[in-house]
Amino acid sequence: MRNGVEDTSGNIEYPLVPNRWLIARFGGTNQRTATAAWVLESDCPKSSTSTYDTTLTSMYLLDPSIVQMWQNSSDPNRKNFGVTGPAGQPQIANIGIAFPLAQGWNERSASTMFLTAIAPGNAVFPIYTQHNIGVFSFYDPLTGVDNDTLSYLVVGWYSDPTQDILASQTPYQDLLQHLQWTVIGTVLDELERRDLKRGLVTMCAAGGMAPAIVIERI
Repeated sequence: MRNGVEDTSGNIEYPLVPNRWLIARFGGTNQRTATAAWVLESDCPKSSTSTYDTTLTSMYLLDPSIVQMWQNSSDPNRKNFGVTGPAGQPQIANIGIAFPLAQGWNERSASTMFLTAIAPGNAVFPIYTQHNIGVFSFYDPLTGVDNDTLSYLVVGWYSDPTQDILASQTPYQDLLQHLQWTVIGTVLDELERRDLKRGLVTMCAAGGMAPAIVIERI
């Protein structure tokens, strides 16, 4: 996702990344129960009327076309983004808003996608938490949690499915090879790095026919 392609004008184009994330927290010792869940809209700006904690978002340098796209959106969070600089010039926004699932959530702005793994003017955006909080990382304040054993389920997707990098007519294995992605090897590397014993690899396909693989490190 951090490998770009140079176009005929000399600009480097990067693929879009998932901009919606379901984050579910599970607690309990004997019977695991979901105790909290959020939908993180990683490309959603903090609007001028929002009281959302800015420290849980990331600063992002916006192209004027993104601002125009937000202003044309029907979503209040995007439409009410406060422009602070000269019109038509790059703006700074705080992006990454987590919506508690208990309060209900529905997709309001599927087509306003712009987020890539590489941010304008920020070389450490994809690798440094302080520069991508609310985008590629998430802070759980653990409100109401005193003493518990916690685990998290994190699932990401594209608000516009047609923009999914895997939404291609290319055969799946050929696409993985083109992207230079490996599934099994990545899981094994992560198990080793985190000193874990088991990993689960799941894939999505029409009709629920995709495989699920459990890997055990010996």
